[in-house]
Formats: sequence, structure tokens, C-alpha cells
Amino acid sequence: MTNRSAMQWTAIAVVLGMIASCRDDSPSGPAPGGESSSTSSDPGTTAGTLPTTADASAEGADGSGGAVDSSSGGPSAPPCEDACIAVPPAWNGPVAVMRTSTAEERPSCPDAYPELVDNELFTELSASDLLCTCACEPTEIVCPTHVLLTPHGDDEDCESPGTGYNITTVCNSGPMGQNGYWHAAPVDVTSGECTPVSERTRTPAGFATRWTLCEGEPSEGACGTDETCAPAPAPFEERLCIWSEGDHECPSEGFAVRELVHASFDDQRGCAECSCGSISGTCGGGLRLWGANTCPEGGIEDILTTQVGDCVLYDAQAAKLLNDGLEPNEDVECPASTPAPTGEAVPTDPVTVCCSAQ
Repeated sequence: MTNRSAMQWTAIAVVLGMIASCRDDSPSGPAPGGESSSTSSDPGTTAGTLPTTADASAEGADGSGGAVDSSSGGPSAPPCEDACIAVPPAWNGPVAVMRTSTAEERPSCPDAYPELVDNELFTELSASDLLCTCACEPTEIVCPTHVLLTPHGDDEDCESPGTGYNITTVCNSGPMGQNGYWHAAPVDVTSGECTPVSERTRTPAGFATRWTLCEGEPSEGACGTDETCAPAPAPFEERLCIWSEGDHECPSEGFAVRELVHASFDDQRGCAECSCGSISGTCGGGLRLWGANTCPEGGIEDILTTQVGDCVLYDAQAAKLLNDGLEPNEDVECPASTPAPTGEAVPTDPVTVCCSAQ
């Protein structure tokens, strides 16, 4: 009896052990009485719930607890507190602009736009016409070899007609004792050259207005795509501008106020050709009259020295020209043309500046 009982209790213990073993290997589930329980491989530790995607987003990928900028992977930039400017392709800027007289010193760039774009940009080119003059200098003048000496009787003005005598540097006894007024008129030059001498008086050309363009770095602040956060240009002009080398139309309505400025100019001012007309004028010189027909040079007081062109009273029997004969008078001249001014000063190296309306 005792042995059977012992065997029975042994079998019951084995069955109970197998049941307990099956319970340990099964998944966790509701415990009897509506309570749930689970066990961990680490004794005394309770298993927790995994965080969801929403929880991770709420906390922030960087652990900061803030929003994430999906484009940059960082926090979003604050909005631009200045002006958002879109600079078109192939244009430069934005720039701050100041216009001043070239008689003044160039202004310094403002703090927000510290980089000078170009120190030599100008408008309002002024260039007056040249004052052109032309003169012609007579050269290689040739005078006749003789002069016509004419007796006028008692006509003290030497205006009456008469038969004249050709007088040269050789003694001429043609007068033969005709007493009265004598006159030898100046004779025209035979030939000569005219050398043109031109002069031009140039007033320097120059620009009246200087344009100072200054660039700077964008302000911190978010703008739209392809836009720049541009600070105010004070103390320069309120409007902002863009620029491009060459002569262009403005690229957009935002920059529609166009100004063509230049870095230099080409002074093409000149004068028309100076030219001369034909030479004109007379020749004259010293003339000596004798009371004898042999033109003695010494030992006789009866000699009258006069000039071609004078009207003199004398009892002349001989005459001749003095020295080397006739010489040009001061009235010999070459008429000169009046050259007109030509050309102009032309601005070069253009730069197009396009500005906002305000």
C-alpha cells in the first residue's frame, strides 16, 4: 500500500513538472484573472514599449526638440528683415549707388556695401567744339625786275596820265631833264608760295557726374529661391541697382530704371583742313633820281632818294633802283580758309546700370 502510494505521488510530480515546463516556453499572454504579465531574460527587469515614428519626429532628429529643415537638415533660417532681391543671370549686384559731381571727391562705400565696383564710371560728357584757325605764310616771293617811273608835270597828286620809263638797278637816262612831279607805282608780285599754318584751341573734354557703385555681402535671412537678402544702401541712394558690362536693356520690371554709364571717352574732335589761296601783294623799294644823266654816285649834290610809291617834285635826268631792286611790301599775303570744327568726344567702355524705381 505504502509502495503504490509512493509511486502514484511520483507520477503526479512528473506530470506537474512537465506542465510547468510547457508554461515557461509559451508566449506571454493574458494571465488568469485579466492581468497580463511578461518576463525578461534579466531577472527583476520589466520590458518597455519601443518609441514610434511620431515620437521621434516630435523630439527632433538632432535631439533639440525643434523642427527640422528638410532641405538643409538643420533648423529653418529666420525670414529676411531687409529686401529680397532676385538678380537675373549675367547681371551683377545688388549694388548701392551714389552720383556725385566729378569736381567733388569720390564718396566712401557704405558699411553694408564696402566693396567698390569701379572708381571710374561716369555720365554727362561735356566737350565743346575746337576753336580752329588758319593762317598762310607767303614764302619764295618773286618781285619784278623793274618799276615804271612816270612824270606828272605840275600834278602834285601824281594822278594824271603820263608816259613812264622802265627803271631797273641799272642807270636809266630816259627822263632827260623833265622837271615836275614824278611817281613810280608799286608793282604786283610775280609769284610765290603759300604755307598753311593751322592752330586749334582745345577745351579739355570731361564727365560731369561720377557714379560710385559698391557691393556687399547678403544679410542673414531667408528669401525665395534665387533671391538675396539685401541690406538697405544708406547713406547712398535708397534704390538698389544691378549692373552689367556693355550696352543692354534692363532685364526685369524690378530693375527698370536704366542708365548707361561709361569708364572712358575717345576725343575725336578736330578741324577741317587749312588751305591757302593765291598769293597777292606788291613790291617796292628805294629809288634814286639824278639831275645828271650819268647817275654819278659821288661829288654831286643834285641827287634825290625816294621810295617807290612816293610822289616827288624833281628835275630828273636819270634814275635807278637801289640795292638789289624791288622787295615785297607788307601787303603781300595768302588768303586762308576758315576751317570748321569736326568730330566730337565719344564716351566709351559702357556699363549698363538698372535700378529699382525707389
